[in-house]
Amino acid sequence: MAGQQTLPRKKLSPKSPSRVLKKRKTFVAYNRRDCELTAHQQSWARSLAVSLSGWRKRQAFLQAQLEAHLKNEAEREAQEAVRKAALQAEEGERRAQTAKLQAEAAEKFARDAAAYQKRASEIHQANMEDGIEEETVDEDMHAYTKKRSDVESPNLASPADIHPTPVVQPAVKVDWRIKAQMGIEKKKLTVDKGWSALTWNQKSNVHERLLLLESGGYDITELQDRKASSEEITAIILELAAAQQKSDSTSNEPIQKSEEVKMLPDERSSSPVIPHSSVDEPTSSPAKSPDPSSAKNSQPAIEDSPISSPQKALESIIQSDIPPIIEEDTQPFCFDEPYHPRASPPLKRKRDYHSDAQDLEDTAAIGSYPARKKRNMVFCTEDTLRLQALQEIKRKVFRRVFRPTRSICQKPSPFSKVVFPADASRDNRQAMQNAISILDYLYTKQPVTPSPDEPLSIPLTGYHKLMAELRFLTSTNSAAETNMTIIDPDFDDEEPDKIDTSQSEAGAKDLEAEDFYREKSRIIIFKDEQGCQVFQGDTLTLAKLFQVLQQQELFHHVVWEWDGLRLSPSSNLRWSLGPETQNTLLRIVHHLRQYAETGGAEIWVHKVDNGRAGHL
Repeated sequence: MAGQQTLPRKKLSPKSPSRVLKKRKTFVAYNRRDCELTAHQQSWARSLAVSLSGWRKRQAFLQAQLEAHLKNEAEREAQEAVRKAALQAEEGERRAQTAKLQAEAAEKFARDAAAYQKRASEIHQANMEDGIEEETVDEDMHAYTKKRSDVESPNLASPADIHPTPVVQPAVKVDWRIKAQMGIEKKKLTVDKGWSALTWNQKSNVHERLLLLESGGYDITELQDRKASSEEITAIILELAAAQQKSDSTSNEPIQKSEEVKMLPDERSSSPVIPHSSVDEPTSSPAKSPDPSSAKNSQPAIEDSPISSPQKALESIIQSDIPPIIEEDTQPFCFDEPYHPRASPPLKRKRDYHSDAQDLEDTAAIGSYPARKKRNMVFCTEDTLRLQALQEIKRKVFRRVFRPTRSICQKPSPFSKVVFPADASRDNRQAMQNAISILDYLYTKQPVTPSPDEPLSIPLTGYHKLMAELRFLTSTNSAAETNMTIIDPDFDDEEPDKIDTSQSEAGAKDLEAEDFYREKSRIIIFKDEQGCQVFQGDTLTLAKLFQVLQQQELFHHVVWEWDGLRLSPSSNLRWSLGPETQNTLLRIVHHLRQYAETGGAEIWVHKVDNGRAGHL
């Protein structure tokens, strides 16, 4: 447009990446409006303060409910006794009804038995006249009575029906040869099966093996008379199979070898020597039948040359060229078989050094694979679970200290100190007569409220109990330890600072300059150079700490029981600080809240020795 100048457009160039990636700290600009509470936050803070102030009344209400529950225990016991009596009465009536029904059933059975006897006598007399046998009448009468009883009382069973007489069929005697023949036909057993002794014993019985020997021409009378064992019969089967195998091998030899005859040089032996021949071979000449089938025809059958005894079978094997089977004395009739590999390879191969090295080479050639993530499975014991539950109780106490202060006031308040001198002074006031050590808060007598100008003082026993409670909550092992650090559980993951016990004002200023959340999440308890016990921290957080210690019971006196699910006190008896100690802690809280707006303060609380041990 005329009269208007167009400004040059700014060129956007991509930022060059930095050579070194540095982790920079993010600075948040301070804005005063961030520290101001909104109306909703102020309303929530007021409601929280009201709810915390009414906790004592809530505890009193719960205690009253517990007492009312205990009073009603006698009434519940009485109701339970009445209910048990009613159940016993119902059980007695049920038993009486059962006995009545059983008596009626027995009476009915007796009537049926009498009618049966009467009817049986009448039929017996009638049958004696007609010449009918008594057994037939009894059977008819029994059937008639049973039918009548079933019609009249189908649910009432007589003793004869309950326990019928078993009918035993006579066993049919079958010859063992028939059974053995059926087994041989089913299993297709033959002597030349080629089995070992173990296979013969597993896949056939003694009768089948005896029948095979008998069908092969062997005399089994001797074996039956002396009751030979299964192993002996199996050995004879194997000897017979070896003899047949030898005869088969000799009958299948070429005709030229069977015609070769060597004459011995000695003149005394005029008979020819036939090589590779057995004793039982036939002496017929095979020259007339050059056909190979003639060799098969010349094979002798088992029936032609039966083995009549084990001695002859053994002699035939010794005379043959096949070496005898060597048996061990320790394992009779156990024959070695050659190893046969399995048909299919195993599903999972076995790993060895060479295969692992090959896999490593393949992995190096392909590339590096990411490491596997192993899940860390932690199995906690009973002691570990109990310790975790106890730590959770301690964390709940510290959350009560830090969480309300952090939510109500976003800006850190100035630091304050609560100092307990090293020496305890003597106090002879009569107002300390009513100090209490082990009483419930409902029955605690409240002491006379001192004037605001009176210096703060705490009983020596109450101070020791207060330190013991702090050592328990901070998990301090030593009973004489005085240096402790209380950390907000919500910021427990941060590493706590190493605080020097002999801190100066410069050290306090350095601590104030630290991070905003770190300042509000720490309370330091230490001894200074003069031996005074000092509580240092955020003013409002210190006030909340003493308020929690003043209100809650003493946990370090409680005996905790672990039932596998939760940690609970073993007794209903509660331990709490005495009224004077509670009043002193309440005054400390009041002073700290007043000084939170004026820049912090240093409050001195003197320890008073009242001369009576055990009072808080």
